[in-house]
Amino acid sequence: MLKTIGKYSERRRLRKTFHVALIEFSKQVKKQSEQYDKSSQTFTFDKKSNFEFNRATISTISSLNGLDYNRTFEAFFFGFENTIKFNSKRKFIAFNRIWDSIKSVEFWHEKSFQDVNYFIEKYNEFNERRNDAIEAHRRFFEPIMTQLDGQNVPGDIGRYVQAVDQIHVDWQNFPNRTRPNIVHRYLVVRLRILNRKNLNLTIANRMNDNLLTATTEYQSQSNFLKAQKEQFENYHHSFRNYYRLVNASRNILKNYC
Repeated sequence: MLKTIGKYSERRRLRKTFHVALIEFSKQVKKQSEQYDKSSQTFTFDKKSNFEFNRATISTISSLNGLDYNRTFEAFFFGFENTIKFNSKRKFIAFNRIWDSIKSVEFWHEKSFQDVNYFIEKYNEFNERRNDAIEAHRRFFEPIMTQLDGQNVPGDIGRYVQAVDQIHVDWQNFPNRTRPNIVHRYLVVRLRILNRKNLNLTIANRMNDNLLTATTEYQSQSNFLKAQKEQFENYHHSFRNYYRLVNASRNILKNYC
């Protein structure tokens, strides 16, 4: 009899411990969902500071893993207090949904921040190649401006060089001019439009090589940034769903604690 009571007390204690841990777990999952949302909003060229990778601690995962699936299963489904009429399909589904959510949160939480290093590495590669192309354009054009400084160059070449110089001046005076989207929109794109109007000039065609490279790298960089934003938005929605699922399932199990 004492042994039976002792096992009952142990199962009851484990059920309550599991329930309390799930309350804290769902709070931490909700917090991480919110942090994913905040992070996703920083994946844009328009943000002044660096991208943010906000990580919330989900410390209860180790505690829940320590309680163990098999032990908690026995606590909720074995023993005289868990008679057949109390072991409903609804209870069983809720229990397994909780453990599926715990494992999913553990996996995706780690993976999401492991992927951050890959994102930073690839993003910087695109950015470096784009900057190199723009620097190559500068090295090509500056000697031409130096050579023609103070000279009155007639005809199409003179007008073209003046137009290129004006584009540079306008861009230099633009707020936040070093942002990739500003460089692309107000320098690279305007120069390429100008070059399309002057395809008869060799200088315009030679300049286009570097500008085309800058455009290609910018588009790759932009697409990669958009994909990362969408990924963190997906993490946000997934963790919000895990939070809701765990809470709903926990509310079912609490009747059996």
